Amino acid sequence: MKKIGLIAMSAKPAHLGHWSLITKAASENDEVELFVSTSNRTRSGEIPIYGVDMEEIWNSYLVPALPPNVNANFGGSPIGNVYTFLESEEDKNAPENAYAIYSDPVDLERNFSTNALNNSVPLLLRNKQIKLQDVSREGGVDISGTAMRQFLANDEKENFLQYLPPISKDKKLAIWNILRTPIVTEQMFKKYVNMIY
Repeated sequence: MKKIGLIAMSAKPAHLGHWSLITKAASENDEVELFVSTSNRTRSGEIPIYGVDMEEIWNSYLVPALPPNVNANFGGSPIGNVYTFLESEEDKNAPENAYAIYSDPVDLERNFSTNALNNSVPLLLRNKQIKLQDVSREGGVDISGTAMRQFLANDEKENFLQYLPPISKDKKLAIWNILRTPIVTEQMFKKYVNMIY
């Protein structure tokens, strides 16, 4: 039997909590399909995280550090991509495979309900080939994307760096610089505009 882990994440930005989820799935499965969003995250009152920047960060610094049995996939809707992957697996009719979807309990219920899975992959569900693996923050790494974005916005470099995935300090600093550049540029622009007017 082949065990396949599935993870869907926005990761704006990717942090130690995401990494802990990935390494857990990698240790419990033969292979892991990781689906990552490359859309921009721009919300009123929050600093923007651009998909193109995160894709550069993943490809340059994070993908090389992933466990060898993790395959990173970028673009589209990560949740939709999990369903597409499962539908493709159902079409192959491989009853010996088992699939585990990893996420926190709230997202699992919201994104991968029994009804939704039954509409999409009834055979896999009926054969009990799909397992929902809830991984809560309690007992794990208690950090959120919101907190990471606040560290960026407030120029709290050390707090930000300590919650990045386990890569070298130089690579962490490179990630900081990539994600801080739009903020610094905007601050300089506002300062310049205020000086003129």
